[in-house]
Formats: sequence, C-alpha cells, structure tokens
Amino acid sequence: MREQYLNKLMERFGEQFPGFDHSTVRMIAALSNTYRILQSVMERAFSVYGITPQSMDVLIALYVMKDRGCLLGEISELLMVSPANITGLVEGLVKKGMATRIEDPGDRRKRLAEITPRGIAFVEMLVPSSAEFFKEVFASITTKDKRQLCERLGQISTLLLPYWEKRKELCLPGPKSIGKKTSGKT
Repeated sequence: MREQYLNKLMERFGEQFPGFDHSTVRMIAALSNTYRILQSVMERAFSVYGITPQSMDVLIALYVMKDRGCLLGEISELLMVSPANITGLVEGLVKKGMATRIEDPGDRRKRLAEITPRGIAFVEMLVPSSAEFFKEVFASITTKDKRQLCERLGQISTLLLPYWEKRKELCLPGPKSIGKKTSGKT
C-alpha cells in the first residue's frame, strides 16, 4: 500500500510540477519511513523498561562521559536535540534514579548531569541485548553494505547539518506568501 501511495504521489507531482525530482522525493520518503519504523520498534522494545529511545540516548551519553559530569548543553549538541528537551529527558532519568544533577565545580551557575550506579547497570544490561536483537534483525545485510549505508547517511547528514545549525536559510516561501491570492496582474 505504501509503495502504491508513493507511485501515485510521484505521478501526481510529476504532472503538476515541472522539473519534479522523483529520486530526491523517493529518497526523503524512504529515509522518513525507515526512521519512523525504527523509532516505533525501539519505543516498543524500550517501553518494557519504562524508558524512551531519547532517554536512552541521554543515558548512553552520560555513560560514555561517566568519568565526569556533562553539561546539558553538551548533551544537547551531541544528540542534536534542543536544550529544553534535554532538560526534560534528564529530569525523567533523575526521577528514575538513573542520573543526578550536580553543581559544576568550575561554574556554580551551571548544572551537570551524571549517571548513577543504577543508570550504569541499566546501560550495561540493555546495550548488549539491544545490540544482539538488532544484529539478528539486520543479519541479511552484509557488513560491506552496512558500511556503505553509513557512508551515504553520513553524506546526507553533512548536507543537512548547515540547515539544522541554522547557518543557511531555508529556500521555502514564508508563511505569509502561502495561500495568498494574487490579482492576476504581472
């Protein structure tokens, strides 16, 4: 059904919009669809433990930096998630006893997040079992193909990163120009 929808979309847009780039739209649709499916699988797998994939990402970042605390801004940059979302995710981990917040010894105005022994034990239990699960899921994909996919995704990330960092303006019409009636005069 999804493939039929995409074919109809390509046909309709191809007719309606001259110069429509089918391959780029198909690539975006494939990336978006794959992300949604993967996110859903991870949400269901992690929900058994009462944690979200986003919280797990934060917990892993804290685990990797367990020898020192981590500023929330650092986590935000690492995971490419807004500082407000990181604050909420860290607070959720604090409530679960998997992280703590402490004062930054170098700057009392700043707060650091640290992983707790409970958080460490959780990561060390969940990461190997998750890795084994996904190893089985993707067993039919060769190591070479996995590497090539990582390279291609890296290329796409590199192209998108300046837009995420707001270094480049999007070339889309502003909200005020969408739906605006024109007088027909040129």
